[in-house]
Parts: sequence; C-alpha cells; structure tokens
Amino acid sequence: MRALLLVATAAAVLATAGCAPAAGPLYPRVTAQPKASPSDPALMADYLQRLPAYCEVKIQRADGRVIRGTLMKVETDVILVQKDSRVKEPPISVPIPEIVRVTIETAPSRGKPVYTAMDDAVNATMLVAMLLLLLVHR
Repeated sequence: MRALLLVATAAAVLATAGCAPAAGPLYPRVTAQPKASPSDPALMADYLQRLPAYCEVKIQRADGRVIRGTLMKVETDVILVQKDSRVKEPPISVPIPEIVRVTIETAPSRGKPVYTAMDDAVNATMLVAMLLLLLVHR
C-alpha cells in the first residue's frame, strides 16, 4: 500500500509538472497602436544607412501599413525593400519621409516550445515507467 501511494504521488507530480508555461502566456495580448507621425527624414536616412546589408526589416509607414522584407538598398530619399513572399516580386521603393519606424527582424526562437514538448514526453515516459514498476512490484 505504501508503494502504491508513493508511485501514485510521483506519477501525479510528473504528469502535472510541465503543464503551465513558466514565462506567462505564449501569445501576448496585442493592442492597437495610435498612428505615429513621420520622423525626421535626414535622421531616418542616416539610421537606415547604418543598417547591415540585406538584413530582415519591419518598416512601419505613416499611413499605418507595415512592410516586412529584406533591405536591399538605401538611397538619399528612398529605400528598396524585397518583400517577404512566396512568389518572387520586384523590390519596392519606399520614400524615407513616409517611414515612421524601422526595426530589424530576428528569427523567432522556437526553443521554448521544443523544450515544453520534450518535458511532456519525459513526463509521460516516467509515468508509464512508474506504472509498469507498480504492476511488476505486485
């Protein structure tokens, strides 16, 4: 009886250990952002010229549209961006005075969901092993 209680408690602990994410919700709540005003074109041009060549960028325009793609070329008054799409499109030119914000896009980290799946697999394996141990012990 004592072994049964020990195995049942350990199985319950292992089965519920990886159920909740440690860092909060997986998808944060998204709120609408107010329309931003265009920034100083000379300052934006200087910033864009300092970006590494062919980096992935997210460009927010003054009208609220967002463009994601690869920064191809920075000229004095426009930039050329190759949009991310399955079908090859010609690069588009975006006037620098219309740009409100430019951020470098990094690849999303997929490590946390993989670890969570691995934790669940290990927990399930341990649960089955303990139940088999309980059956063999009888």
